[in-house]
Amino acid sequence: MLLKEEVFFPDVWSFDENEKKVHPYTGERGEKTGLYSVNFTNDTNKFQGYTEDQLVGAIVSGKFKQRGTIRM
Repeated sequence: MLLKEEVFFPDVWSFDENEKKVHPYTGERGEKTGLYSVNFTNDTNKFQGYTEDQLVGAIVSGKFKQRGTIRM
């Protein structure tokens, strides 16, 4: 499935195993539609939907320094 450009958050990025720059994207269906998937546990079933403001707030506050994942 090809995602539309407007679902990506260009100000946040990481690099995948092939050194390609990747960005978080919003969900397109289900309960996280329009939200970024974020997880602060080791359980891959515990992703939460975050708005752009919530995601930026979590990054700025250092919430990802210990543990955290943003689906990209």
